[in-house]
Amino acid sequence: MITVLTRTSSDVSYLIEDEANEIDGLRDGGAQWWVRPDGGEVRTAEEVLRGSSRSRVLGYDLVMSAPRVVSALMALDEGGASAIVAAHRTAVAVAVEYLARRGTVHCSTRWGEEHVVRAAIGPVASFTHGINRAGEPHLHDHVLIGSRLSDRDGVVSARHLRYHLRAADALYRTNLRHIVNDVTSWTVRRPYAGSEVVEGLDAGAFACWPGERSRGRRKITWTRDGARSRWRRDLAAVEVLGVDVPRRPVRLDHHALERGVVVPGRLFRRDVVEAVANAWTHGARSPEVEALVDVTLEGRLTDPLAEELSVTGRERTILASRLSGGAHVGRNRSFSLGREP
Repeated sequence: MITVLTRTSSDVSYLIEDEANEIDGLRDGGAQWWVRPDGGEVRTAEEVLRGSSRSRVLGYDLVMSAPRVVSALMALDEGGASAIVAAHRTAVAVAVEYLARRGTVHCSTRWGEEHVVRAAIGPVASFTHGINRAGEPHLHDHVLIGSRLSDRDGVVSARHLRYHLRAADALYRTNLRHIVNDVTSWTVRRPYAGSEVVEGLDAGAFACWPGERSRGRRKITWTRDGARSRWRRDLAAVEVLGVDVPRRPVRLDHHALERGVVVPGRLFRRDVVEAVANAWTHGARSPEVEALVDVTLEGRLTDPLAEELSVTGRERTILASRLSGGAHVGRNRSFSLGREP
């Protein structure tokens, strides 16, 4: 899940002073990169965090972390580590673009009524790191998004931004799986249980990096050699735990998709996007996911902004079948929910 840290200060020295040397040479350039162009007005990461006189919040630090097994692959496969880091950055950009299109809105109150409109955010800077405070491989980005909107006088609604975090995280993961599987010799798969696995890799290779030992530890600046030495020592103590059995690729897991769509309560487009992205076991590109969702939901959204679906419990089961069928036969037609699949 994407972690959101609220920023009330423009001081980001904790990121700028950390050059992330532990993955030096694996990424294109330094730790900082622009997810969305600066456009000339904003030149530094500190300038991204700009708010309004009506709010103390200057912006948000979104921590987007790769699945633990993908971080382990970065440490295990030095030949393919650069491609894994590049895939991670591409997936981060996809998630940020989704949030910019769907999750950034401006809320105002007039005569006691709330008015919500889509709005545009400014430049977005990010910092790529590859280790946690416990010295474990942990590929992640700190994405800085300013709260000030670029097309109007106001700030982004934090409430609506958080609404879309689960869908953005699902799009990040499905793009990451797709790209890693495409550019490396590894196969990353998301099983029904929901936690990514690597086919043919001994589970003991990443069991020594549980990803939770970093809590409460002092931050350490690692060198590339120091990080690799630490990881080699960890791997030397690994015991064989077994290999994940490769399975026939499934384009879209209908059972996982149905689990995400047939849920109690209200159903929104973002929920369907999350379900489809997670159900694509070996990953898919974001346009492919959203195209399938949009053509299947055509005419079913009650509000273009809220994007809530007007479907009954029975229709949701049919919707899951239509989505699953659309992934196999193509996305060039819409589907009626009024009859049995």
